[in-house]
This record gives sequence, C-alpha cells and structure tokens, in this order.
Amino acid sequence: MPKSFYRRPLPSSLVAFSSAEGRKRFVEAVSDGTAESFFPLVEQFQTQSEPAYCGLTSLSVVLNALAIDPQRIWKGPWRWFSEELLDCCLPLEHVMTNGTTIDDFACIARCNGASAAVVRDVQLHKFRQDVEEICSTSSRFTVISFDRQSIGQTGSGHFSPIAAFHRATDSVLVLDVARFKYSPFWATVTQMYESMMPLDKVTKRPRGYVNMSRSLLGSIPLSCRLRFSFETIGLTMKGVRKVITPELFEAIRTSDLSEDERVDSLATVVGELINRVSEFDGGSNSRPPGPTGGCCKKMHPSVRIPESGSEGSPNPLFKKDGKCKESCSCSKRNTESIQSIFSELSKQTRESLVYKAVVKLESKEELHLPDWLTSIHMTPEESASILVLAMFYIEVPDSLGDLGVPNLVLKTEILALAEQIRSSEKHVLCMHQKLDTDKPKEQELDTDDPKEQELDTDDPKQQKLDTDDPKEQELDTDDPKKQELDTDDPKEQVA
Repeated sequence: MPKSFYRRPLPSSLVAFSSAEGRKRFVEAVSDGTAESFFPLVEQFQTQSEPAYCGLTSLSVVLNALAIDPQRIWKGPWRWFSEELLDCCLPLEHVMTNGTTIDDFACIARCNGASAAVVRDVQLHKFRQDVEEICSTSSRFTVISFDRQSIGQTGSGHFSPIAAFHRATDSVLVLDVARFKYSPFWATVTQMYESMMPLDKVTKRPRGYVNMSRSLLGSIPLSCRLRFSFETIGLTMKGVRKVITPELFEAIRTSDLSEDERVDSLATVVGELINRVSEFDGGSNSRPPGPTGGCCKKMHPSVRIPESGSEGSPNPLFKKDGKCKESCSCSKRNTESIQSIFSELSKQTRESLVYKAVVKLESKEELHLPDWLTSIHMTPEESASILVLAMFYIEVPDSLGDLGVPNLVLKTEILALAEQIRSSEKHVLCMHQKLDTDKPKEQELDTDDPKEQELDTDDPKQQKLDTDDPKEQELDTDDPKKQELDTDDPKEQVA
C-alpha cells in the first residue's frame, strides 16, 4: 500500500486559527469590528473537492456568502452554488487539469452575478487598507491568490478567502480551502502581500487579490444570457483584428460625417463580425451540451427550476416571450429593480451607432441574427449590438465614446462581456498550445492540480512539480530515480 499523508503542520511563522493565540486574535478582531466578513464566509466554508479547484471552491464560498441566487439547480429542487456549477468562462475539464488564473477567477465570478475587481501591483498600504475595510463589512469579500512557498508552505499557487483583520499584529485570517492540507491561519499583512509578488508564468504578472460584492446587474449579465458555444467568441476574435482597424475609427473621428454616414461606415464591419460569430457557431439554434457550452446553463430556456421559496415540483422560470416571470429572483432584489436597470441598458444600447447599424442591416435584409442571440430582458438586436461593442472595446479601448456609449450601465455590461471574450480567446489559444510562443514549454499551473508543473531549468526534461497533486514529484538529485513527493494528495509517497 503506498504511503499517504494526513495534513501538513503550519510553518512557525503562521498562527493556527484554533490555537490560543489564534483565538485571542479572533476575539479582538470581533471586538474591533474587523471580522465581519468571517461570519457569512464561515457559514459557507467548504473544502476543495479537487486538487486544482481552490479557485472554484473559494468562489463558491463567496457567491453563497453574498446570497446570490444561481438560478439553476444544484441538487433536488435546491438552487445553490457548488464547484461543478461554475462551468462558465472555462470548462471544468480545463480547470481540473490546469487550475485557474486570477483573471479566470474574476471572469467566472462576474458570470455568476458578482462584481469582481482584480487588484495587482498595489502598494502594501493599499492592500492593508482594502483588507481592513472589507473585513469590516459583511457584504464584500476578498479572495487572495498567493504563492504558498512564499509563506513557508509546500505547494505553489493557491486561492483562499480572507476573513478577518487583526490590527494589533497587523495580520489577516486566511480561510484555506485546502483543509486536508492546512487549517485556517493568521499571517501578517506583509507576508501575504509578499506572497502575491512571484510572477504567475501563465499571465506573466504578479498574483493579486479580488474584491467581490454583488453585481448591480444581478446574476444575469449578458455574458451569461447569450447562448453561444464556448469556443465561438474565442474563434471569432481570431479574425476580428482584420475587420476592426484603427483606420476605421480614425475616419469616424476626423471626418465631418453625419450620423447616417457614420452608421453606413460601421454597417459593413458590424455585419461581418456578426456573420463571423454565426459561422463559428455552426448555425446551431440551441446551446451545445456539456461544460463547453454557453457561459451558464441557467439562462437556457429549457432549464426548469423551482420558483423562489418553492420546495415542490419545478416550474418554468421564463415566459415564452423570454422575459422573467414575477417569481424570478432577479426581480425581487432589495436594491434597484433589475427590470429598471435593463430598461436603461436597452435605452442606452439603442442610442449607440452599432445598434443603428444592426437595425439598418436588418431592414435591408442584409443581416440574419442567429437564434442564440436571444437573451433575457433584451432583443436580439440589442444583444448583438453589445456583443459587437465588446469586440470593438477589446481592439480599440477608447472607441466607445465615438460609438455613442456613455459611461453608465451600458459600459459596465460591455466591460463584463469583454472579460469573457478575452477568457474565451485565451482558452482557444491554450487549446492550440499557443499561450507562449517564445517559451512553449514553460508553464506554471496556478492550482493544486496533480499535473501542475514548473519548468525552472534549461533542461526541458527537468521538471519540478510543486503542487497538491498525488503524483507531485520533486527532482532534487542527480539520480533521476530519486524522487520526493510533497503534495496535498492522499496518494502522496516518499520514495
């Protein structure tokens, strides 16, 4: 029987939450009001179910702590976030093998109704300020992406929520979701700050943290409501750069064109972009099955889930016209009505030049919008316009003003969709093994995945596997047969 491991001792530089000192800090943090985040988080706290799921587990904990209704079934009649439901932006198979980057994490968060602000390259005092402020509330949360080795632990990249801040020791409470390996612990702000500094070799940037809250748009951003296959947008973007050129915007900005003339100039480009998307979608009128389908299962018309407060038989959530029923949770928000938000979103979209170009093309029967562009709360023309505006934004970030987009709710929606487009494009590139053309063999998987590898040598055959995986291996000797397995996996062995 192969050897196995039961947990890891915390480094002496960290303080276990359950220790006498850890409890003392917690009591004082509660007294100071800087442990408000702890209570909603601990109600939902769970252990990651896969070595590479630290990001998904942290996210499901926070989404449930934010009391966001996933609007799709977990088990039985219940709607609840769990790791397997977070299959937007990246297929679960990809996450299980490669884990998630901090940008992937933010994309999935936004896709599921959270506002996610990624913070990198920040000064120490700003990190401390953010942590103290957010830990003093119960409606916002911070998830940190850090390097385990930087704080004396085994492993590499990892995600976990921060639940409390202790002023006297300038430390934070990290609720480690890999509880099979390390218990929750206190670490100084400086330690956690420095643990974000090592570069993630996938993104080529430092790690960071994500500040999360409920999204103003509820849990149904356009990136979730559209029913396109996952690869559709990523594949489409390969040809977008040939269509959206700086010269196009230069002409619109510098010439004395009337609005009609500008719309005519855009019409050809808009039509080609939509046709490209339709072409890659394969003409399908339905969302492909499986994790590589649309951003979220929750918005597909065939999904049937119980009405709010019902424990009985499922009932259709949506009316035949694609609008939410009164029972839909998005219409029962305690804050601003989601319907009024989408009403304003529709109004702003219709004022954009891209929308006017779409309408003109349709009136001339020069454009056929695919059925998958039908979305909750919006017409196909409005959805198509926002999709095209997001493509424009990615290629020419300062173009939105020229296209008639105000700095209001429409821009927020465009930026959210642009994040998913970038993630989809990256996924397609990853599938074609083109993430790093200069160093195609260099890759760091920022996860607890069993196949995670770090190539830190000139010898492409020498690999250091520094993960929580049962097959993790460290080659630290001239004898290639001598291996030390130092992981979070139950099958971990020492040879």
